[in-house]
Amino acid sequence: MVAVPEPDRSARAVLAAAARRAREKGGAVGTRHLLTALRDDAWRDTEAAEAAEAAEAAEAAEAAERTIAARDVLGNSGRRNVSYTGAAARALTAAMELARREGASRFGTAHLLRALLLDPRLHPTRDILLGRARYARGPVQQPWLTEETHEQARRRGDRTVGTEHILLAVLALHEVARRYPHLVRLRGPFPTRWYAGGERLAHRGIDYASVHHALDTDTVRLPPTDPRPPSHYLETTTDTAPLVTTLLHENTRARHLIEHLTRDSDMP
Repeated sequence: MVAVPEPDRSARAVLAAAARRAREKGGAVGTRHLLTALRDDAWRDTEAAEAAEAAEAAEAAEAAERTIAARDVLGNSGRRNVSYTGAAARALTAAMELARREGASRFGTAHLLRALLLDPRLHPTRDILLGRARYARGPVQQPWLTEETHEQARRRGDRTVGTEHILLAVLALHEVARRYPHLVRLRGPFPTRWYAGGERLAHRGIDYASVHHALDTDTVRLPPTDPRPPSHYLETTTDTAPLVTTLLHENTRARHLIEHLTRDSDMP
């Protein structure tokens, strides 16, 4: 059994501060408590401060998740009578994994901060959704997805747009919206439907970073072209969930990526 990296002294102080904040509110430790504690720590990181404010809007959603005992997340390092929301537990697990990859015996505040904050590759998408930058035709639903698909291809330096870029766009929307729920304002009567495709992929362990890594390292062989031009998939979509289903049911480049990452060619 692989040993669970324990928190170092600075991380222990942050976890203790987060637990105190949660106890004052009478609930489990959430990502907001962790980020606020990191912000108030010697780091005083601008990103942490920004994310802490954004995470306040996600507090209700996190509270609805099943809580996890600290001992079940941190082993013997976990405090008794302390529990974490699912999102906070996932962040701690991710911090441990980061430390493990680096060969560290303990995880610190740097690992925790990196686990909690948005992938830097998603910052351009975040800035567009937060209004710091604008697409020519505006970041709204289907036009947004079309523009973001082309943006993903441009950022990767790819001259041809494929369904792999649609996949990246769907995941980008989902991951940014998950961290900035009150700032991502999609128009229309059912904006949450635009998260569904990314959420489905997330349940299978697919995220923006893993898709990027597979493309960057060229670890998967993709068909030279998609069955249909990417614009055909985008023109007919009104929801990212059926879009993901379509991408999986046809022999698309996106499907090959997903199957490679999940090792599950029968994914419905």
